[in-house]
Amino acid sequence: MLFQRRDLEIHIFQQTIDMRCGFTKLTSFVKSAHGMTTLLDGHIFVFFGNNRHRLKILFFDGSGLILLSKRIETGRFMWLEDLESKTVSFSELEQLLHGSVLRRGNLGVMPKSV
Repeated sequence: MLFQRRDLEIHIFQQTIDMRCGFTKLTSFVKSAHGMTTLLDGHIFVFFGNNRHRLKILFFDGSGLILLSKRIETGRFMWLEDLESKTVSFSELEQLLHGSVLRRGNLGVMPKSV
């Protein structure tokens, strides 16, 4: 398994990117947003494509950078604007990879009456 550490942070890049971007460009995005040490600690960074058919994942495994790419065959990945957090859990990442839309409930919050 690629992601073996339990203390990994999974960061979602907050802008869509051109899917032609490779290691160099994606690393520069991570450096500007989080700093290089966050990348070298092995944390995971997820990037969504402009048309929501593709996403890329960048992380450092201890010996080098790994870049994963996924093209969804049916449907599209969720809108970045609908994502409620800049970080997600590993189970939420798995859901994203399968094309699910992440929603977090508001337990205990009563809707306002009209």
